[in-house]
Amino acid sequence: QPIEARPAGRLYQLRKFAKRNAGLVAGVLAAILALSTGLVFTTISARRAHVATLRAEAESRRVRESKQDLELLSGFQGAIVSRADMQEMGKLILAELDKLLDQSDRHEEIRTALQDVNPASLARHVIDGSLLSPASRAAAEEFANRPTIVADVRESLSQSYFKLGMHEQSLREAQASLAVRRKHQGNDHADTIRNTGLVGLILSDMDRYADAEPYIAEELRLLRATLSDDDERMLRARDRMVVVQTGLDRLDEAVPAAEAVVADATRVCSPDDSQLLLYRQHLARLYGRTQRHEEALAIIQTMVVQLELVFGEDHERTLIGRSHLAGTL
Repeated sequence: QPIEARPAGRLYQLRKFAKRNAGLVAGVLAAILALSTGLVFTTISARRAHVATLRAEAESRRVRESKQDLELLSGFQGAIVSRADMQEMGKLILAELDKLLDQSDRHEEIRTALQDVNPASLARHVIDGSLLSPASRAAAEEFANRPTIVADVRESLSQSYFKLGMHEQSLREAQASLAVRRKHQGNDHADTIRNTGLVGLILSDMDRYADAEPYIAEELRLLRATLSDDDERMLRARDRMVVVQTGLDRLDEAVPAAEAVVADATRVCSPDDSQLLLYRQHLARLYGRTQRHEEALAIIQTMVVQLELVFGEDHERTLIGRSHLAGTL
């Protein structure tokens, strides 16, 4: 008969070991089961956490993109308004009125009265009443539970008003936007810092230099915490302070501050950078006011050449530069 005896297989040895060590094997199996169960639940939890993270990232990205879309839309709408020619728009309104007057018995009397109307002022009034002011009110109502969006819209409207030369309305929107940002985003948030500088800029452009100084000083203090002096935002803020110091006749502070701005900007900006030209223009004016006419003349002569290259011969800034050159001569 064939011999059935053979070396013990691994399965046979395992069964024999299990019979001799039942308690130990049971404990090991229980531990393996527990570990396996834990691994399964850990894997499931990790999977759920990963899915939740992906959803959160997607939602954060969506919110971020929505905010960017809103900023682009606000900027686009603001650009459309700010590019409008108020003088031409006012003339069109008056021309339409003139056509209507031909149907009136008193057209000559009314037409004479309309000759005293400033077309640009008329157009600004129409845009404010029909577009910008309603937009501000609508934003406050539509996004009542989204205060930062309201702040974004009102800041954009402020910039549109500013470009149209409507400083009172611009200041109103900028201050309202800043109040919302300080409450909901904090004083040191990037949006709040930018908005603070905008209020200072508007006040300075209104020749309210003493009122502007605290805003610009706060902007500078907060920017210096994270930026170097030759950063673009720092240069703009520093130049705004130069304008304020000049307006307050603190020329002993304004001249060295303007020199430092020009030196830093010259190092980091291209020669035809429009902001660098503006910084040099401010310095040249300060040299003129402090009787340093030769230094002022050297800056202005170079600056006018650059203005013509950057903006063209008929641009407003080029014409102002030429006028400044003539005055210095």
